[in-house]
Amino acid sequence: TFYEEPGGSGGFRLGPRVFIEKRSFDEAGLASARARRRILFRTSEDPTPLVQKLRRALKGTILNVTSYKESQENIDNQFQRLEDYLSLTGLLILVLGGIGIWNVARAFIEQKRKTIAVLKCLGAENRRILSTYVLQILTLSLIGCAFGILLAQVALLIAKIHFSAILPERLSAALQPSAILNGLMLGLSISLIFAILPLLQIRNIHPNLLLRDENSTLVGKLDKVRLLLAGSLIILLSLIAIWQAGSAIIGIVFLAGLIATTLILYLAATILTILIRKIRSLMSFAVSQAINSLYRPGNQTRIIIMAVGLGIFIILSVQSLEANLLREFNLFRNSSLPSMFLIDIQRSQIDEVRK
Repeated sequence: TFYEEPGGSGGFRLGPRVFIEKRSFDEAGLASARARRRILFRTSEDPTPLVQKLRRALKGTILNVTSYKESQENIDNQFQRLEDYLSLTGLLILVLGGIGIWNVARAFIEQKRKTIAVLKCLGAENRRILSTYVLQILTLSLIGCAFGILLAQVALLIAKIHFSAILPERLSAALQPSAILNGLMLGLSISLIFAILPLLQIRNIHPNLLLRDENSTLVGKLDKVRLLLAGSLIILLSLIAIWQAGSAIIGIVFLAGLIATTLILYLAATILTILIRKIRSLMSFAVSQAINSLYRPGNQTRIIIMAVGLGIFIILSVQSLEANLLREFNLFRNSSLPSMFLIDIQRSQIDEVRK
């Protein structure tokens, strides 16, 4: 009789747990008693057909039939959901990096306006100039992806060396080719998605800019081509989210939540900048000038605040995942769970068993 299961949670039970043989259970006359019992049946074949047959036969009763394969499938599903969650978290980090790429590409085009105007005076077409800058962005993105893959490989090697005592000996520390390919595809796709819209401003830069320095209001103006391309890029981003989530519903919900979070953060950044602008007169001269610099042409104040908010959101989501994992997989409690039960050990045999 076990009054407390070793390593168990010690929850409320109506009496202790008892392990006895099936024959002894029948001889004790407990078959008709109101006792909760579990019968373990071992088979050398696939238990799925037997489980299905027993469930059909016991339909409408209070008896439940389960197999070890269902437990394994449940564990596999848990790890699959964890993998999908981590994939979406990685995609969210890539989107945050994509916002940085969009910001850099926008500032880059603003700085190269006169250079682009000179190229157009020399006969360069919009398509050639655009393809040149796209190639530059993709080249830099490819270098960044290669650097990230190198860091991942180094991290795996360090983890294998540091945790060699608890990791399996045959565990490979090499990155799989499929993982490398997925990383390259995601990195280049996100870079292209977030860089192409700012680069389309090249079409609105005219050669007469060299004679008259116009402001950039026309450069940042949205037109039908950019709106159509933006819609196409959102669809492409949703397909990437569905691919990473492994489910169309989860991918669409993830993208909708990401867009809603981004809009809320951008709105909060707008409200914050308006409030700061109203109270700048109450500050000292140095602080007022610093606040004025936040509203100069070409400033990225709102984008930076939004990016910082998304970064904090990612950190909180990862911490939430860590808390959920530690609560579900309690390593300290599971480390004390027994690997086997020894039944019918006599008092005279206890010392020998402990040895």
